[in-house]
Amino acid sequence: MGLIGAEIDIATVNTAILNHTLQQFLFIGLIFVCGLLIMMVIFNRLIIKKITRLEANVDDYSKTKDVYVAQEIRKNIRGRDEVSSLSEGIAKMMEDIKEYVDSLSAVNQELDVAQANAAKLSELAMKDGLTGIRNRTAYKQEMDRLDNSSALDCIEYAIAVIDMNNLKKFNDVYGHDKGNAAIIKLTNLICVTFKHSAVFRIGGDEFVAILRNDDFINREKLTAEMYRAFDEMEQDTSLSPWEKISAAIGLAVYDRTTDVCADDVFKRADEKMYEKKNTMKSRDK
Repeated sequence: MGLIGAEIDIATVNTAILNHTLQQFLFIGLIFVCGLLIMMVIFNRLIIKKITRLEANVDDYSKTKDVYVAQEIRKNIRGRDEVSSLSEGIAKMMEDIKEYVDSLSAVNQELDVAQANAAKLSELAMKDGLTGIRNRTAYKQEMDRLDNSSALDCIEYAIAVIDMNNLKKFNDVYGHDKGNAAIIKLTNLICVTFKHSAVFRIGGDEFVAILRNDDFINREKLTAEMYRAFDEMEQDTSLSPWEKISAAIGLAVYDRTTDVCADDVFKRADEKMYEKKNTMKSRDK
């Protein structure tokens, strides 16, 4: 057994330990910085560039609304990270928006067609099939409109009731096609005479004209012109019997002090029409 003793300078040992520790920290720090730089490069490559490219695609879509941008987004998808999932979701959203807009456009087109068809049906429902003028349904609506407008002190109108003569004779003797021709001829004459007014066929041989504006002002003159036209046709030997049309006309003016509704005006005009018809029958005997 022996004993060996050594003399060591503790300051030298501490200095060596300190230097070694600093070297280790510097080495670890260098490794950390290099790793961080590598991670930043990878992050930039995998995340930042994808997000920047996706942002550019979205901006392009917002300006053009072109669904083909979705295809460009899908071309740039790499991997299965969150950015790739986000890109796929945005591309799918663009396609869904395009599909929705297309379906909405188709619905709008169908709605336009339906509205157009409804308007045509409504127009047909208000139109007389033989003459093309407004029918009894349209006449009732116009009378309701007049009643709603009658509260205005300035409203002025007159109602002319025109009842065709000899329609039954035309139908029985010459046939219904000739009777229809006579009705159409009378319709044209009424529309030409009262060209500024609404004209309605409310029965087989009965017509109503609601006279407004110039037709209202010149109502007596226009009525006289119709009677002259009837007389001229009666004297025209070149016309066939069913072409020599005539009618009795009754005219009444709306009086806001006594008429409760437009139908009151119609009734007075209708009574005057029958008085005229009886006078014409007595003259023809």
